[in-house]
Amino acid sequence: MSVVVALGTGLAAWWLHAARWRPLAVVFAVATLALALGAGLNLALYPWTDLGVVIVALKGGMLVGRVLAARAGPMLILLGLLAVLDTIQLLIPGPGPSPVGAARPAPFFYGMLVIGTPLPRFEVGVFDLLLIAAIVEHGRRRRLPLAAVVAPGVIGFVLADTAILLLGPTNLPLVPFLLAGWLLSQAGWHLLRR
Repeated sequence: MSVVVALGTGLAAWWLHAARWRPLAVVFAVATLALALGAGLNLALYPWTDLGVVIVALKGGMLVGRVLAARAGPMLILLGLLAVLDTIQLLIPGPGPSPVGAARPAPFFYGMLVIGTPLPRFEVGVFDLLLIAAIVEHGRRRRLPLAAVVAPGVIGFVLADTAILLLGPTNLPLVPFLLAGWLLSQAGWHLLRR
């Protein structure tokens, strides 16, 4: 499921590239406000919350991808900093992963894309999806081909899924895997160009 979500996010961000700044910013702001309000009021609106999460991730990611200069360096710095911050959160004690089938509080669904499957439920954070969309938009602005800009998210999720298979169910930070996917896809693209 993770590969499908990464691929879908990447393709959607690529497809929406013609959206202008102002509508992007307005839709992002309205959707973010709606998610914050719903979480604050503790409204149990899942699965409708997934729509808001996807809108915030796509629109926000496209805005981030457009703010960064269209060179590899700024994306590398952003992903590197966020990977360090995401990894540091492992040092902060928290509740950890919930048992399979455990009920989540309503506000949880306002920051996560949650997809019920016959296997354990798939959950990914809005900011992780936002980063995938940012990578796609930034790569598109650098005139990279579709495969090169969609690959980092897919590779990142494959690496994360592999780590979970090896380590067991755990709460791993995803951004370091997205950084690794981005680095691998950049290296692959440069090798193909030569």
